[in-house]
Amino acid sequence: MKEEALHWYALKVFYNKVFVVEELLHQHSLESYIPLEEVVVQRGDHQKKVRRPVVNSLMFVRASWPALRELQRKHFHEFCFYMNAEKTAAAVIPDREFNVFRLVTSAIAQGLEYFSDEAMVNYNKGERVRVVEGPFAGTEGFVKRIRRDRRVLVVIPGVIAVATTYVPACFLEKIGN
Repeated sequence: MKEEALHWYALKVFYNKVFVVEELLHQHSLESYIPLEEVVVQRGDHQKKVRRPVVNSLMFVRASWPALRELQRKHFHEFCFYMNAEKTAAAVIPDREFNVFRLVTSAIAQGLEYFSDEAMVNYNKGERVRVVEGPFAGTEGFVKRIRRDRRVLVVIPGVIAVATTYVPACFLEKIGN
């Protein structure tokens, strides 16, 4: 039997149970990724650092389509898939796109901004650039001015966009579309 190709998929997790679904995927030996941030929470008289998803109910999984579909059939009440533009199948996220998104969201940087699919309509047009220095080196996306700062916007179409913090012009190089 032919080995099925592995792809990245975006999941909408119900009831904000991303860590429960992450454990479920781990039990099935599937790689997953949740964009997280570390925040300080006041509990009584002391403060505690906690990890929380930057976007509630969003996570990513790398799996073959048949394996993921079978898991979703058994756990349909836990999650669903983000669909492609035609709404005919689950949206496959190309490895290169996902790796750039992961590079930006896993960087230890404050001030990243996330945009939903509806909000990114105004932001996904602009000059295509690559960051060559700094904490976001290797990132490719669109350069945009957001709140008077030059930022690089990384887009996973139909799912999410993330804007870096300020990136100096000398750290950017133009690339073709």
